[in-house]
Amino acid sequence: MERTKDDSHAYQEVTDTAGNTTASPVAASKSYTNWFPGLQAKYEIQPKLITRATWSSTLARPGFNQINYPKRRLGLRSDNRRQSGSEARDGE
Repeated sequence: MERTKDDSHAYQEVTDTAGNTTASPVAASKSYTNWFPGLQAKYEIQPKLITRATWSSTLARPGFNQINYPKRRLGLRSDNRRQSGSEARDGE
C-alpha cells in the first residue's frame, strides 16, 4: 500500500487589463492511497527442484525530464518589480 499526500505552494502569473503582469500566490493539496496487491507461489517438484511464480501490481511515475512545465518564468528587475517572459530571459 502507498499513501501519498502533497501540499504545494507556488506563484501564478496574472496579467490585468492594462497589461501589467504580477505574481499571485496559489496553493493546492491532494492525497490518495494506492493498493498494490501481490501473489507468490512455490511448488516443490522434487527435494532439490522448486518452481516459483509471482504476480504484482505496480505504478510507474515519470522522470523529471518527462514532466511538461511552462516555458515562461518570473524574475526580479533591478527596481524590485517582478518581470516575466522575455524580460526575465533578457536579463533586464
